[in-house]
Order: sequence, then structure tokens, then C-alpha cells
Amino acid sequence: LDNKIDDLVLPSLINSLECLSKFIDGIKSCANDHFPLKKPYKFRVSTPWWDAECTAAIRARKEAEKNYNSVMTQDNFFTYQMNAAKTRKLLSTKKKLGWTRFCENLCPRTPASIVWKQIKRFRGSCDIGNVSANDPDSWLEAFSNKLSPFYVPNKEFSSTDDLPCILRSFLKFSRIPHPVVQYPINPLYSSSYDALIHNPTIITDFGIDKSTVEAGRVFLQKVNTDFNGWLNVFTDASKVSDSCPVGAAVWIPKYKIILSFKCPSVTSVFTGESIAILEAILYSISHNLDKTIIFTDSKSCLQSLLCNPFRDKS
Repeated sequence: LDNKIDDLVLPSLINSLECLSKFIDGIKSCANDHFPLKKPYKFRVSTPWWDAECTAAIRARKEAEKNYNSVMTQDNFFTYQMNAAKTRKLLSTKKKLGWTRFCENLCPRTPASIVWKQIKRFRGSCDIGNVSANDPDSWLEAFSNKLSPFYVPNKEFSSTDDLPCILRSFLKFSRIPHPVVQYPINPLYSSSYDALIHNPTIITDFGIDKSTVEAGRVFLQKVNTDFNGWLNVFTDASKVSDSCPVGAAVWIPKYKIILSFKCPSVTSVFTGESIAILEAILYSISHNLDKTIIFTDSKSCLQSLLCNPFRDKS
């Protein structure tokens, strides 16, 4: 700038405007040579949830803003506001769906480094160009090539049932329709040692023929004789169809108490029966009911309790 000023001639009444114009041009020339118009762009990896729809929404919003800046009318302002609101809603929805899919794809074998890299990508603070994800599409092709190389004769499969057993197992467990729950420790270790080795008295057969007419009377007589003074608790569970939830219930006739529970549709009837028995036990413990007998029609649950592998060697 000093050199350009030195090259200027001394102003006079005749050339004052010309000298001013050259002085301004010199300042602009120095500014253009030494001050960039924009900051250098730093490449950043786009967030995992960003797609073409997000790009189109941002482009439409910028176009509406440009139109409003050019012609500031009320219609252009309303158009810009509408596009801005749609863009905010779309980006928020995409981000939530992306985070949900990321959490659903996590499994116990996911390395912690991948989890943190993905979290940084969601925050937009990751500068790594290639972040490996827990997406089967990123390694499925290589795995398939190792499992079935190109030189192996190709075979067309008409349905999933025709696939090899190992591929059917892979497809089944890589496309679980429900989220996987991961516990910090094995739930078994959260139980006390006394609870693990406890073997309650379980009766699977009262020696009563259910097909006889006197079965109900004989059952009540046997209960009143062998368990006189005990609190009777009845449990049951049922399921109408695979798409319906499982209903579990606990009935205490003496106090006219009914405890009902609704389990997800993926729950089996066996799980519902087990939950009903567990709730009956928890109710007895919380109310200090020492002499309690629980009746259930699920023989499989009772047999599972009898198969408890934990035994006290002492």
C-alpha cells in the first residue's frame, strides 16, 4: 500500500478527483491481494443421517432467502418462513431417526471406538474421512465373497428356505425386528447366593385325574387338608394371537385381589406364566406372607424351576 501511495502524483485542483480514484483503487487492490473474501473451507464429514432430502430442503431455503433479499415483499417473506420451518422440522426428524437406527444397530460386539466415532459424527465434530460403522452393508459383501467365492458354481434360490443353514442363521440374527437390550453385567450376578441355591417345594402332580367329575372337589379337599391355614394364590397367562400382547394375572381369592400385567406381543405364554409366578412371589414377600401356596397351570414353568442347576455342595 505504501508503494502505491508513493506512485501517486500530488493532488491539485485539476486532478483531485483522479488522485482520489487512484487512491481508492490502490486500497481495493491491496485488500484483494492480502484479504481473502471467504475463509478457507475445511472439509468435514457429513452427519450419518444427512441425505439428499436434507440437501434439497437446505437449497430451497437458501433460494427462498435469496428471493426475499432481492425483492422484500410480504409474499416472499412468508415463503421464506415456510421453507425455514419445513427445513427445521425435516432436519430434526432425520436426526432422531438416524440416532434411533444407530442405537438399534448396536450389539455387544460393537467396538467402543466405533461407537465414539459415530457419536462424534452425529455431533458434526469428526474430521475422519472413513468411519467404519456397525452396518452389515459395510462388510456383508466381503463376508459373502469369503463364504462363497466367485469360482463356486452359482445357484438361484427361490426362497429363504432354500438358502444354506449358515446363511439362514445369519439373516435371522442380523435382522432382529426388536431392539437388543444390553445389561452392564449378567443379570444372574445381581441375585444373591441364597436365592440361587434356594429350592422351593414344587408339586407338579397331586395325583388327581382331571377327567373325572369329582376332580374339583377332591382338589379342594386335598388343599384344605394338606395346606390348612395357607394363603391360596392363583396365577395364569394367555395370548390370543401372535400380534396380540400376553396377559398375565395373579388372583388372591381370600382378599379379592387381582393383579394384572400386560406383556409385549413378542412375549411367549411361557414368559407370561413365569412373570405371573414372579409377581405372586414378590407380592408375598412385600406383604410378609409366610404361609403362601401358589397354584399355576403351567407345568413347563414348574419343571424349569425344578431344573435349577445351582446346588450347595455343603
